[in-house]
Amino acid sequence: MAVPVVSDNSEQRRETGLSLIVIGVMLWCFDALVFFMLPSGTKLGYQRPFAIIILTVLFAGLAMVGLGLHLRRE
Repeated sequence: MAVPVVSDNSEQRRETGLSLIVIGVMLWCFDALVFFMLPSGTKLGYQRPFAIIILTVLFAGLAMVGLGLHLRRE
């Protein structure tokens, strides 16, 4: 089993944190696209899968942004 390498390089942590923040924001943009498709889903009666996708992507983006901010602060 591989052990993750922990780096003391602050520049690498800042870059990793920024990458996670950017990915999290991109997930929120994707989430907005799904949210704008929700009215067509409710007309067809499929609002539960849209709600599950919206919440899952929202929390995944929030976790990535939070982890990225935490890495950049250290």
